[in-house]
Amino acid sequence: MPFRIILAAYDGSKLSRKALDKAMDIAKHYPEAELHVVHVIQYPVMILGEAMITASAEVQKEYYDKSEELMEEVKQLLQTLPNKSLTTQLEGQAAPAIVDYAIAKSCDLIVVGSRGVSNLHELMLGSVSHDVAQHAKVPVLIVK
Repeated sequence: MPFRIILAAYDGSKLSRKALDKAMDIAKHYPEAELHVVHVIQYPVMILGEAMITASAEVQKEYYDKSEELMEEVKQLLQTLPNKSLTTQLEGQAAPAIVDYAIAKSCDLIVVGSRGVSNLHELMLGSVSHDVAQHAKVPVLIVK
């Protein structure tokens, strides 16, 4: 079964780069396939008792600017790909944002790195790749 829309999650880590490379390799085998690359911006939030404190506008801008840099990096990489490609920045928790995007865009495959940039976050809340694999309605390729 050929893939029509392949989704690659990218956070700038080594393993997300490997996942992007793998997604690009797969896309090359299906000339009609589109490759969608998403980066999820998850702004820091502090919870004190019942109060939730969001990041300042300055901190949010830093996160957004870093996301812009990552997407520019991805766009440069995608220039070598003959397939149609698209880059998108999302906001929120990574796993649900990736799964929701895959549903909304009717993706047939999701490619993610096995670990991202935040190992501490993973230890506390579980890995993004695991959550995506558990909740996605399409095949998920986890790249190590």
